[in-house]
Amino acid sequence: MTRVLVTGASGFLAMHVVKQLVDSREYIVRGTVRSLTNEKKVKPLKELSSELELVEADLTKKESWIDAVKDCTYVIHVASPFPAATPRDEMEVIGPAVDGTKNVLEACAKTKGGVKRVVLTSSCAAVYGGRAGEDHLFNEEDWASEEESIPYEKSKLMAERAAWELVKNLPGNRYVTVSVCLWWDDMAKILDEEFRPLGYNVPTRVAPTFLLKITSWFDPTVKMIIPVLNKEVRLDNKKIKEDFGFQFRDEKTTILDMGYSLIDSGFIKATPKYQEMKTQQSTASN
Repeated sequence: MTRVLVTGASGFLAMHVVKQLVDSREYIVRGTVRSLTNEKKVKPLKELSSELELVEADLTKKESWIDAVKDCTYVIHVASPFPAATPRDEMEVIGPAVDGTKNVLEACAKTKGGVKRVVLTSSCAAVYGGRAGEDHLFNEEDWASEEESIPYEKSKLMAERAAWELVKNLPGNRYVTVSVCLWWDDMAKILDEEFRPLGYNVPTRVAPTFLLKITSWFDPTVKMIIPVLNKEVRLDNKKIKEDFGFQFRDEKTTILDMGYSLIDSGFIKATPKYQEMKTQQSTASN
């Protein structure tokens, strides 16, 4: 069977990619992690499939990718730093993102045709970074403003540009895969409507802008969102729909699935009402 490599396999997006590939039973799936001894990262992957191949590879270590891509026909490059807060030095994020992308693509090139296709997960941040709030429908032709972008946005912009530069003589496409843009309070209201009857209190009040700006002086996680605060972004996903017949899932369904997953996975404690509901569902299914 054809072998597919998924980089950064323990990450949120990459693990979903791994699961779909494994469930399809059409591929030999290989995933990279930074350390095979990190049980917290490795265990969930092993639980997905006993046949999943796991190898060590680090974005900043060029030599580690030679073995990682060996015997692979397809590579899905998802691995990239995602900071929870604005770093003091932007190169903490930009360096691994750009160097990692180059290292993966250069390793693929050295297979001399062994790797047939690479899919790179960029970010909508590479499309509108530093430009949020513009009266514009962003699409695949748009690029973020390097001067105005925060470090994470800049890392995705520079990594993607580095990738296109390396494959400039090869065919390729860029696709926006954002279904819809929602305000945080809209998402909170969807969750609150579903989970409040089950004993959860989802915050739905919007914090005053002045309070968030003051908090950002002391909290780097809040500082990260200030550049896009109260700024609307609109993205056009027409291209992927037309080229692939791609249909996005309903946003409400997706948000609620996330909520249930967080509870069922133990990240959020199950309330007595939630446990009762799950028991009733189990009984009904039996």
